Amino acid sequence: MEQEGNLYGGFGIYGTLYKTELDRDIEAANFSDFRSMSVPIDMSLMNTALHIAAMKGDTDFLNDMSCHISAQQLEIRNSYGLTSLHYAALFGRIEFAKGLLSINRKLLLITDNGGINTPLILAAYAGQKDLIMYLYSETALEDLTSQSSSALLTSLITADMYGLAGDLVRRSNKLDIYSWKIALQELAKRPQAFERQINIVPRLIFSSCQRMNRRGQNFLLRLVPGLKTLYEEKLRSSDARDLLNELFYKLRIADIDDEVVEILATSLTLAAEFGVVEFFDMAFQKAGRILGYFGPRWLPLIKIVVINRRLRILDLLSKKIIGRPLVGGFLDDSRNTILHWATVPGAIFRLQAELQWFKGVEKFVSPSYTNQTNLEGETARALFNKEHRQLIVEGEKWTKEMASSCSFIAALIITVSFAAAFTVPGGNKDNVGIPVFLSDHTFMLFVVSDTVAFFGATASLLSFLRFFTLNSTEDALMLLPDTMISRLTTLFISVFAMMLAFIAAIVIMFHD
Repeated sequence: MEQEGNLYGGFGIYGTLYKTELDRDIEAANFSDFRSMSVPIDMSLMNTALHIAAMKGDTDFLNDMSCHISAQQLEIRNSYGLTSLHYAALFGRIEFAKGLLSINRKLLLITDNGGINTPLILAAYAGQKDLIMYLYSETALEDLTSQSSSALLTSLITADMYGLAGDLVRRSNKLDIYSWKIALQELAKRPQAFERQINIVPRLIFSSCQRMNRRGQNFLLRLVPGLKTLYEEKLRSSDARDLLNELFYKLRIADIDDEVVEILATSLTLAAEFGVVEFFDMAFQKAGRILGYFGPRWLPLIKIVVINRRLRILDLLSKKIIGRPLVGGFLDDSRNTILHWATVPGAIFRLQAELQWFKGVEKFVSPSYTNQTNLEGETARALFNKEHRQLIVEGEKWTKEMASSCSFIAALIITVSFAAAFTVPGGNKDNVGIPVFLSDHTFMLFVVSDTVAFFGATASLLSFLRFFTLNSTEDALMLLPDTMISRLTTLFISVFAMMLAFIAAIVIMFHD
């Protein structure tokens, strides 16, 4: 049964079928030789000529044979239970699909062997958006089964067709609480659906497009390069929020029991993992009554938020419902605070980011909990050092190697600039010691550049020497992001000034 469930779980189960048919040399087939559309020409998948023509999108063949094809022949299914309309949906052959439906509209509701996937669902799983729009407008939603309705909702979300998904939630009476659960979980895993445009210009353009008629919209979208993509992204984001609002509304009007609360808790946990801040924001606005039943479910949820470095969500939680002191006072079974959880190394974070995250979470913890020990007698700071010991060792090693190389370069610049100050271009006047080109503007540029190079390199050298005297973990952590960057900047300025002094010296020596 598990194998059968995998076979009919979604578009992925037709991967073998897709590759097999795509590799087939259908150009070699002479469709006019097939007198009966009911006879399979592919014994492995039991495909008829219509299946192959649908895959190819051969509308000429369909038009030629339309007078010989009966409506019943179009309902013939292959070994997967797919009709020719399934194939047209799978491969995005919209004109072929229109031709099929002009002969037999019952094809819209025929499912595969699993009894779930209609042509519309397959088109959604395959991401054939133009065909999705067409088949959705042609399909009678009230005639779909509960299973097909649920699968359609999920497939529309995976295809980023949030507007149609929201329309389905509003119109269909076949969707149940299980359907809402799957839909919420799918949305919680799609942070790209809720990307916000911070710039005011995109918001104004989007608002302007919404107020225009269809002709005005099309003209403006064609006129400005890139505007169509921006408009589609904003529209998709707006549709996703409307869909989320509809789903939360369905949960809100349902009888609140453990199942409803668990559905929301599971969805918020996924949203925390994927960093979907809008999901939490909408939950507070539309499902606040359900959140009041969370109780002990807050603890594992906040733990997921902290471990996954979702500072915006953590800040939202502290402001909206439970307050910053309560967040900082949470203790798990091992008496770990959220500051202990913040010490878990992130896969994509290095030393600087780890410390910044630790400091960020520390703001939520009251001073009385900063030195709270867990059951193993470790404070959060001690646990941080323990969990990041290897990163600290690597950071110290890298810092000292970098400081050694930069100190050598700074010493060279000091030597060269010091010597250049006493061997100026053109020399000095006899018995006076005043430079010959003292009144030349280019000479003054040389003097200023050489001075900047000398003092900048000297400051950099003294600062880099400090890295060789690190005597604590805190020093290693704090110096890396701050001092290293500033001293490298100073060294780069010294190198640039030395180059400028060299150019000025060349100009002085060879000018007329």
